[in-house]
Amino acid sequence: MQQVSYKSKRDADGEIKKIRKEMIELKEQLRKMKRENEAELQEAADKFNNSQKEVEKWKQKFKTEAIRNKNSLASLKKLSLIHICRCRRIERCRSRWSPYH
Repeated sequence: MQQVSYKSKRDADGEIKKIRKEMIELKEQLRKMKRENEAELQEAADKFNNSQKEVEKWKQKFKTEAIRNKNSLASLKKLSLIHICRCRRIERCRSRWSPYH
């Protein structure tokens, strides 16, 4: 720090008051910036939490849809096999192992 020579004690006291006033203003600015940063941080955290909830919702939806599709596919396979087994065969097909067809 620089040493400043003052002509009188009154000048020194005036300078001290001026510095204290500046310090109080700086502290107030710092508090204001901290509140703004906390508000922005809270907003970002809320957005992040909402995004996570949205992702979980979509995961659950796709999981449910995948199970539904898997069950539908299994049903279609069973249906196809049942249909093939019940299909009427013509006489020629029934004697397929016969040497006379």
